[in-house]
Amino acid sequence: MPARAIDKIILIGLLGLLFLVPFFSGGAEEEIIYSSQFLILLLLALLVAKFLREGEIRWRRTSLDLPLLLLAGWSLLSTFFSVYRYVSLSDWGLMICQILTFYLVLSRIEKDNEIALFIFLLIALASSQAWYSYYQRGRGIVRVPGTFFNPNFLAGYLVIGISLSLSLLFNFRLLLKGKVVLILVTGFMLGSLFLTASRAGGLIFLVALIVLTAGSYFRGKKKGALVLLLILVLFFLVPNPFMQRLLEGTKGDVYAYKRFPIWLSSWKMIVDRSWGWGLGSYDYVFDAYNFPVEGTLARFGKRSSMAHNEYLQIGAELGIPGLLLFLALIFIFARDAFQTWKKSTPGFSSAVQLGILSSLVAVFVHSFLDFNLHIPAIGYTVSVLGAIGLRQSERVREVRIRFSVKKIYYILLVIITLVIGMVMVRPMLASRLLVRGEGAFQQGKMEEAVKIYRQAISWNSLNSIYHANLGLVYWAQYLSRGNLNQATSAIRELEEAINLNPRVGGYYQQLGIFYYQIYRRISHPQLLEKAISLRQTVLRYQPYQPFIRLDLARIYYENNYQQQARQELEKLVNIEPNYLAAHYYLGVIYQEMGELEVAKKQYLQAHEILEKNLVPVTQYEKKLLEFDSRQLYDKLNFVKPKN
Repeated sequence: MPARAIDKIILIGLLGLLFLVPFFSGGAEEEIIYSSQFLILLLLALLVAKFLREGEIRWRRTSLDLPLLLLAGWSLLSTFFSVYRYVSLSDWGLMICQILTFYLVLSRIEKDNEIALFIFLLIALASSQAWYSYYQRGRGIVRVPGTFFNPNFLAGYLVIGISLSLSLLFNFRLLLKGKVVLILVTGFMLGSLFLTASRAGGLIFLVALIVLTAGSYFRGKKKGALVLLLILVLFFLVPNPFMQRLLEGTKGDVYAYKRFPIWLSSWKMIVDRSWGWGLGSYDYVFDAYNFPVEGTLARFGKRSSMAHNEYLQIGAELGIPGLLLFLALIFIFARDAFQTWKKSTPGFSSAVQLGILSSLVAVFVHSFLDFNLHIPAIGYTVSVLGAIGLRQSERVREVRIRFSVKKIYYILLVIITLVIGMVMVRPMLASRLLVRGEGAFQQGKMEEAVKIYRQAISWNSLNSIYHANLGLVYWAQYLSRGNLNQATSAIRELEEAINLNPRVGGYYQQLGIFYYQIYRRISHPQLLEKAISLRQTVLRYQPYQPFIRLDLARIYYENNYQQQARQELEKLVNIEPNYLAAHYYLGVIYQEMGELEVAKKQYLQAHEILEKNLVPVTQYEKKLLEFDSRQLYDKLNFVKPKN
């Protein structure tokens, strides 16, 4: 294939990547994640094929090369001390693909018209999101998310498009027709941004405006700077959804503005393990650092799977070394991109450069408030804009290495591409088997479910969910047939799931149920000890998990360990004061231990909770209030004897 044809395919592939990813929940859907990674692998293979055809390796060296290499290396190293290696490797693969996208764009783009393709495509994509958001508003959605799963990320994506569009409007001479079109498109995007009612979106829009205003003024575009400044002033003076939400604060939503406690918990995670918990592991570690939300039905009914701050998230997952490397990347890019813009002559390139600077400054400010860089659509966009922003930097050097071409190199390229492709495809195939396995299990087709899960494990042996689900199938077979070999197989699979991911409390809980049910049939004391120790292990990782603590207290109570049951229940009513069952069982234990006054207090507290007629919303809240009130009223007769 001619080198020119390869270049065109790579260009089309990169444009296709930018085009497709935003339309699937911002690229967060599993299928699009794997598909985009496979596309990047093919584009990389084509680039290497071009090198082989020309007998020359050509790439552009930048000042980001070393920190990117160190960050990628440290992230890979983190998989060895990660609490869950599979998710760390998955996130590392996504990181590598975004780095490769940066270098593919950097090595491929040669001309201004190619840059224009990327810039106008991004503006068109942001405007298409705006159009879709108007449709959503017409359907009655108050805060529109576009094709993203959260309005905040749509807002971040729109600000990128708006920044690029405004920079071209005020820093590049367009034909009248082009200017009118761009003004209309920018207006549509601004309207959509307001429909998101995103506080973070409003803030980063202001940040982008400030950068654009300062840059336009510096370039002598005083009229443009004045218009931008006017927009900035109007933002504060004219009533709008951003200011309204800022002024309302937490009114009507006790869970709003809880980022500071999340950030404090994230900081504690960094302090406790300064080298990091492993890339992608935040979700699995957070439960040990959860915090109460006072004034609610459930104090610990909310948990955060993300830090809502990219810098703290990186610090928690990759430790202080990873955070310093990430900050170094941002600093070096900002320095080089700013110097490139400052030395550029007024025109299209300069306008694009300023648009990139303003949009990426907005992105990195947004990163203080959310996990926007974890959204593939935004991550890939940052990679593309970063490459375009550094293309003309004085610190970028083209490197050429000549070599003699041998046929074996083509064979190796094909083999390596196929091997990597298979490694990438296997988890996707396994995830599809997971859906089939769950369906077979629900239909009672146990033998089929066993085969499906075994196949899934052969495709992806690092994902703990397949072992856990296979264990449940074996256990269902044991309950129906009474074959202890199947119980042993169930225990073995759950233990393997725990070995792969020791931070999922549900695995310990389920395994504890297995041991306790076998104990009730066989009455071997070691089985009871194992059932208890598994629940104790869960509570070390998830100390505020009320349902497992109640389960542990029940086991203590059923086996005449009243003092231990009492201690667990006393902790539990402090963790979740509205937990009806906890108050009831604590009252029962106090009553049996002869402490009648405190027993009465617990029964009355349970009664007061019932009298409040609390309305549960989440499943967690429903479980707190689930209780047979007749049992409680029987005890109330003890508290208040009938006359």
